[in-house]
Amino acid sequence: MSSLGVFGCPGVPPTTGGTTDVSATDGAQGAEISGGQAGVDETGTGGGEPFDHRTYFIGESVKFDGGGDCDNDNLNTITRSLRTRLDGAGWTGLRFVDDNAWPEDFWEASMHPNGADGTFGDAHRLAIYAGHGGPGFLQWGRPSDHGECFATIPVHSRLGQLAGDTAAAVMLMTSCTLRTDVLWDNFELNAARQFFGYHNSPWIGGGEPRRVFKRTEDGQSTKDAWLDEMEQNADLGKNSPVVLTAGVSGMEAMQAHGATNLASGAGFIDNVGEPADAFFFEWLNNGCTALCGGCSRVAPAEVPSMLVGAKIPIVGMERPRRSAEALVDRASTLVAVLQGEPVRSVQRARLEEWAQAILASQDVTVTTLPGKPAIQVAYEPSIDRLVVDDLDARAAARPSASESVDDGKKGTELEKAGKARDQALSKLSATMGSALVGLPTEPTFSLTTREAGLIERGGTSTTGSIPFEYIFSTFGVFASHPVFDARLELGITRHGTLSRIAVSALAVSKISSASITRSPEEALRTLERDIEASNPKMIQYEITAARVGLAFPSGSSSSALASPELFADYVVAYPGNGTTPAVSRRQPVSLSLIAPSAPMLRADPDGATDDLGDLRHEAPARPVRR
Repeated sequence: MSSLGVFGCPGVPPTTGGTTDVSATDGAQGAEISGGQAGVDETGTGGGEPFDHRTYFIGESVKFDGGGDCDNDNLNTITRSLRTRLDGAGWTGLRFVDDNAWPEDFWEASMHPNGADGTFGDAHRLAIYAGHGGPGFLQWGRPSDHGECFATIPVHSRLGQLAGDTAAAVMLMTSCTLRTDVLWDNFELNAARQFFGYHNSPWIGGGEPRRVFKRTEDGQSTKDAWLDEMEQNADLGKNSPVVLTAGVSGMEAMQAHGATNLASGAGFIDNVGEPADAFFFEWLNNGCTALCGGCSRVAPAEVPSMLVGAKIPIVGMERPRRSAEALVDRASTLVAVLQGEPVRSVQRARLEEWAQAILASQDVTVTTLPGKPAIQVAYEPSIDRLVVDDLDARAAARPSASESVDDGKKGTELEKAGKARDQALSKLSATMGSALVGLPTEPTFSLTTREAGLIERGGTSTTGSIPFEYIFSTFGVFASHPVFDARLELGITRHGTLSRIAVSALAVSKISSASITRSPEEALRTLERDIEASNPKMIQYEITAARVGLAFPSGSSSSALASPELFADYVVAYPGNGTTPAVSRRQPVSLSLIAPSAPMLRADPDGATDDLGDLRHEAPARPVRR
């Protein structure tokens, strides 16, 4: 059985129990944001008594069959396991689903007669909506009792101020709501400390929101937990996650940006001072979704020409089950390459603790090694994804408040990054040897850019979106077919410094072969017909990616049989808010080439069967605070 080594994941900051990564400014490092600071709104802190930040409000729409403005593609459930994790950590709150979830929960109560944010969306420190949307707005799947299906953020929402004046972390798990070129237009009148969302149309698996919180329990900053967990959740496409941090000034927003931690409450105990005159944003740029506007239409999806009757392999696939010792050795190898010297004894001791925690929890686990440089290590056992990041190298490359976009530099920086990537690949191949079996001799890399920018009131001192890290990724190959679960990622800062190595492996062996009975082109046409038939009221759809390859079947445990299939991502658009369509979250699907009658499979790791959530008429008037 050949082991395909090309593995992947993202970047992070501190050790368990606290956040230490902060966004670099002009020669200054930000510090953890806490109570009593200048520019802090201390509303709701209980007259000097210790304030418990652990309250949440979650609204989620799964069924988009409410008619009229509420129609769209149905969704998988993504917040149920997060709610369970929050409750287990001592949080209290509400989770409304479908008929119980209303747009008015995020409407400002002091401005709109039916607004209820003072009781729900803005009455809890953590506020979440999961559904569909578009730039600056959210769509619900069932109408409220007042017939509403939308919340338009600049019109309806004033989170972190006025009636509720409590929301500090706001997660919007919808399409393009944080499109980066219109952030100020859409969020200027809100004052929550941080907003989390997407520039494009995302695919979100059932466990991703829970793992964001788990990462913060391990000490990772909230912004890195979001960016790392929410970027790459499917076989083919990638999300473009965004974190937007508010402040009374550009400097304060930059200092707070990497200093928040959802689990501990760091940075979320006190409200942002008002007015919030600046935003600092950071995101992973994997492109946009044309239906959301703001970018050119993507080229039509192309698939390889494969003739009916051609032979393709049937393979056995097996995910590695690594011992604590194997995890430590593997991580030590990558850390040594990244920091340019062997792992020190104190670092190895921390890795041994980390590996034992992985075996005990079988969950994503993050740690930061002692000493300099600050190396962060993360592992997701369910997909064998190991990531090591040099946080100091990344911080040194992060844009300062005085910078602005310089298009002339981008080409030079990318060329420098490409050379550093090739040098790192050569060193990694020599170090890891057979662990990188399956990597093409001359791999083709896709490119993700980590970008950041500052926006201040009136547009003054606006930096634009500045790339400061270039992340190159490639797949392993078996029998000329890409293996989407076997990845390699190399991150290079704009200064040419290696900042990330991420690897995931999969053992693949040929069992037999079969004949193609449906070409990829015909499979793509089948998908298009299915989209049209299941969305009769849509105004448009977009297949954002389509490729033939091998992937570990969704829902399988550690081993499975598979054959090359057509993997595709699509989004649909329905009549939306004014002239802007409501865009679905991205949906990954797979279609068999050897069994045309087999059903098209939608990626849905959560099982798609929702509970009722909390009943609206039984909800307390305000969150319970200890």
